Amino acid sequence: MKVFRLVIGIISLCTIFNATAEEGFRTHYSPTGLITGETAIILKDRPGFFGTISGSLISIDQINDANGNNAANQSIYVNTSPTISTLYQNATGSNTLNVNQTFSQTQRQVNFIGGYITEENYWGGKFIGAVSVPYAVMSREVTANVDATQISQLQAYAIKNPASAPTINQMISSYKAQAASVASSKSGTTEGIGDTNLIGAWSYFDGKNTKYVTGLTIIAPTGAFDQNAPLNVGFGYFTFLPSIAAFYQENNWTFAGRASYGYNTSNSSTSYKSGDFVAFELFGSYRVPGLANFGLNLTQFSQVTADTYTGPVTTTSTTQNPGGTSALLGTTVPIDGGQQTSFIALTPSVVFPLPSIGGVLTLQYTLMPLARDSIHANFMQARWTTHF
Repeated sequence: MKVFRLVIGIISLCTIFNATAEEGFRTHYSPTGLITGETAIILKDRPGFFGTISGSLISIDQINDANGNNAANQSIYVNTSPTISTLYQNATGSNTLNVNQTFSQTQRQVNFIGGYITEENYWGGKFIGAVSVPYAVMSREVTANVDATQISQLQAYAIKNPASAPTINQMISSYKAQAASVASSKSGTTEGIGDTNLIGAWSYFDGKNTKYVTGLTIIAPTGAFDQNAPLNVGFGYFTFLPSIAAFYQENNWTFAGRASYGYNTSNSSTSYKSGDFVAFELFGSYRVPGLANFGLNLTQFSQVTADTYTGPVTTTSTTQNPGGTSALLGTTVPIDGGQQTSFIALTPSVVFPLPSIGGVLTLQYTLMPLARDSIHANFMQARWTTHF
């Protein structure tokens, strides 16, 4: 039992803090879930100071549209002169230019977490305060190519109509150059301190096998944000995240649930506001005595209000359709304010108590079977937790 007490300081905290913060199809609520494998160790909170360091590798392979499909390909309205538009429509049978894109992004992140649990009880429970500061290194690569079928249609039309060949060849070169230029402008790297989590909670343990935790996390925009940059470690806005959680433990089994509501302020740099959201988590684990705890977290995230945008339409993107959505490349997107992110994530975990070195090691992996208006990513994370 002594070894399990090494991590009880973070058990309540894990139900109210998040480890990832990014903007643009990403949220201030991590798909990894906030009820973690350490929860299954023991329910009674140990007073005093505690600390955690976590390392994450996040691989984003695509951005999904509102139907959950890869949003890599976009249709761009050809808003040029009437002559060019007519020529393009005669050649392709369409007034839109299709652009095929590839998108990949990696993020390496370290979180430093420190906190304190009160010695005294207040209304039967203990207060917990903590701060989580992330440092992230991000890299994105975007490529964009004009649809090969439409290029072939334009070239075939030029052969049949030689007088149009110079104009069509110029159009093709221009479209290819513009697609490549936009893709290049949205590729890049950045690193720095991300948005800081300020955490407060009250934890009540019944002395037997049940615990309740309620708390508030304030995510402050301490990370750098530049609306003209392709990548940002910060979001540029505050999130207020009240939550409540319950835990039940019987023999070697632990079950838990958590409900949260997130309110986002507007990004003052972009006049863009991410919609408010609700998040629910279910967690279960089984302890193999003398070996490890094996757990599984299920997280469901849903925006209850759509994103809104009140500023001028100045974002650089490949979508020029008024009222449409610049689904992949823009920084202040979508311009129509219709985006509502939702996802389901599964996170299996294993927790190894290591009494010989005074801590607990947690390993976990997150996959996202469903993601709408959202990134689709895989998360690998390792955490080390100890008490002081």
